[in-house]
Amino acid sequence: MPNINSLGRHLIAELYGCNVQKIKEVVLVKQAMEQAALKANATIVNLTFHHFAPFGVSGVVVIQESHLAIHTWPEYQYASVDIYTCGDSVDPWVALSALEKLLESEKISCVELSRGQLSQLPEPLRIPQTETDTAAIPLHPSFTKDLWFTERAQHLALSVRHSGDLLYSEQSRFQKIEVYQTPIFGKMLVLEGSIAFTQKDENTYHEMLVHVPMLSHPNPVNILVIGGGDGGAIRELLKHKEVKKVTLVELDEKVTAVCKEFFPSLRAAFEDPRLEIIYQEGKYFVENNNEQYDIILIDAHDPVQSGEQPINPEFYKSLKKKISQEGILVTPIGSPAVNQAIFRQNFYMLKDTFQNKRVNHYLAFMPSHLTGMLSFAIVESKFFKDVKRQKEFIENNVLNYYNHTIHNSAFHHPNFIKKILE
Repeated sequence: MPNINSLGRHLIAELYGCNVQKIKEVVLVKQAMEQAALKANATIVNLTFHHFAPFGVSGVVVIQESHLAIHTWPEYQYASVDIYTCGDSVDPWVALSALEKLLESEKISCVELSRGQLSQLPEPLRIPQTETDTAAIPLHPSFTKDLWFTERAQHLALSVRHSGDLLYSEQSRFQKIEVYQTPIFGKMLVLEGSIAFTQKDENTYHEMLVHVPMLSHPNPVNILVIGGGDGGAIRELLKHKEVKKVTLVELDEKVTAVCKEFFPSLRAAFEDPRLEIIYQEGKYFVENNNEQYDIILIDAHDPVQSGEQPINPEFYKSLKKKISQEGILVTPIGSPAVNQAIFRQNFYMLKDTFQNKRVNHYLAFMPSHLTGMLSFAIVESKFFKDVKRQKEFIENNVLNYYNHTIHNSAFHHPNFIKKILE
């Protein structure tokens, strides 16, 4: 029975032994909280939920009668729940009981507090109501929902609002693959809790990864891409008519299947007869293949997003044997804006490994990237510039980010980056 001697009732509950999948997925947690509120006959005003990579969901359901809040720890099968209701129209225990069943909790601990003891409160003030106050009271309160995906590094986080409908979620043999629908970026591919790319700005990454080296080589005909099973890099590579063969080495076949289904702009590249796809570990392929390539692209997550670890020098020593005499290698090396030590270490590792070639780096800017700044190292035998070929390519292709001016300016760096590399 409601406590008529207080303004509100407050339940602080702990749910143990929850179903891991039910408290791991932001959409499922949102659905459970929403259903619990409706079971208690609460009037929902707003839903706001965040998914934190790699684990955990926080969320609040704002109801006309107050709120329901939750935070989950999937690794411990645990959820902390806070339910507050005002008046006597909503029973918080009904909501908690529903939530216990929906999250399949094995054990629950809860304490109820009476909030705003009437015996401790003064007589209510007589606050005159204005026309503005009256106009602001809706007969039926509006219902909004805010669901957020949050990617976190050690000292940085990026949150992106999404629709609440998770388009795809599956654990492949190698990683967690998710596709979200977002209002600002369109569809968003998330791999193992990190944003791989979005529909709106994936062109930035793929165009700068591909066209800078392609238009810095006199005749790139044989190309190797390690990673990049999404198809963005091969789409851009196959725009170059001189290309005779592209070998794509991707570890996770499921990534390719998902991108074909949810990102139609990437699908056509997979049908090109010049493309050969090999599903295996890049390191294994390099060590067991004697072919040389004009262009080698490492299409992988930025090291800042994958634990801020330096890239493996042994792998790049193996790649050294695969680059033709005039060949070019491009690889992400981390963000100088966030982890300067890793950026510098990666850059000088490449200089030590490829002492017979010229090592430089260039920048691009991408809103959905955790740091906003992409940094690529380029290893080449000599400086090559064919302005006529660049301009012809740009005129004959639809490009979102890359152009002749961007190609040149990407190699001009802010002073703070110059100081990092001194």
